[in-house]
Amino acid sequence: STQARYYLRASSNGNLHAKSSAINFFEKFTLLNHSDNSGCLKNGDSVSLKSAHNKYVVAESNGDSNANRSSVGSWERFTVTF
Repeated sequence: STQARYYLRASSNGNLHAKSSAINFFEKFTLLNHSDNSGCLKNGDSVSLKSAHNKYVVAESNGDSNANRSSVGSWERFTVTF
């Protein structure tokens, strides 16, 4: 959750925002670890998030984020930092 205790929500139209106060269907994501398939998550791992709508979270070049991609490319990968 955010510092204000909100959760990410992926809408069916691909919008992504952090305005939900509870975890329901649209606030659940599947974490894909591209660096380690053992189930462990460590600093530096490359990961992707898949929404409940089977779309991937993307960091757009303008700084926005969405959950509207059907496959994983470089913009749909994030680096874990602890």
